[in-house]
Amino acid sequence: MKQKSLLVFIYALAAFLLLAFMDASLLEAASKKKVRENVSLGKISSRPKKDFRVHNVGTLWNMVTNFGSYGDPNSSVPSMEWPGGSDAYYLWEGRLWVGAIVDGEKLVSHADYGDYEWAPTEGSNFYFGPGKSIQDHDVVYDDLQTMSGHTPLGLEVHERGLSWSMGDYDDFIIYEYKIINVGDKVLNDVYVGWIYDCDVATNADPS
Repeated sequence: MKQKSLLVFIYALAAFLLLAFMDASLLEAASKKKVRENVSLGKISSRPKKDFRVHNVGTLWNMVTNFGSYGDPNSSVPSMEWPGGSDAYYLWEGRLWVGAIVDGEKLVSHADYGDYEWAPTEGSNFYFGPGKSIQDHDVVYDDLQTMSGHTPLGLEVHERGLSWSMGDYDDFIIYEYKIINVGDKVLNDVYVGWIYDCDVATNADPS
């Protein structure tokens, strides 16, 4: 009789622990869901500052940012300068644009001069140094910030730049992208594009 009571007690204890574990798991999942909901609503508490670096190990030098913009419209640093050190710039500003149809409405998130809808993702770092190439940059940014007149698509962009110093690989920069839908919207007919305002100028006369 005592042995049977002990078995009942063990089964009851096991059931209790299982339910407690399930409750904890559900609570953790609900917490993560709440965080994601807050992110999708643009409630970002803090973000890294917007920043830039310059790829300059090859013959093509160019500024890159952590908010979807390329080249320097003010020409204070190299903006598709080729060959590097020549003071000949071939880009005013380049920008990443992503568009999609959401619930029948055409929406776009973009980096446009003076109106940047991408911002560095909270907790991300701006890596710049050796990696897949001689000189990598690695950034994460998203369109979740609250801006007047902008409806976010709910995208997070993981961007890596690759540049080399050796011949046959030194006059171009490669960009790799992973674009993730972190929102709660279904995106149809997604298009990714790069707007490049290519102008020939010098550091001394950006106009």
